[in-house]
Amino acid sequence: MKTIGEVAADLGIEAHVLRHWEDVGALTVRRDGNGHRVYDDGAVEQARTVLKLRRVGLSLPEVTAAMARRSRRHRPS
Repeated sequence: MKTIGEVAADLGIEAHVLRHWEDVGALTVRRDGNGHRVYDDGAVEQARTVLKLRRVGLSLPEVTAAMARRSRRHRPS
């Protein structure tokens, strides 16, 4: 488990970027009992994927739609 600061540092971005991605629905992050974001391996990989998609030129709405499709494909039946 990682904090938002640790994930931001690992990805080379600011923490507010991760918060924004979460706000617009491109990223889903679990919260602990105190309301702090907790990044498990899945959330870190999701953030890494969002970053890659942004870097290849997708807009944030396009990334959000792609992540929603990805989530639906990986949801257990």
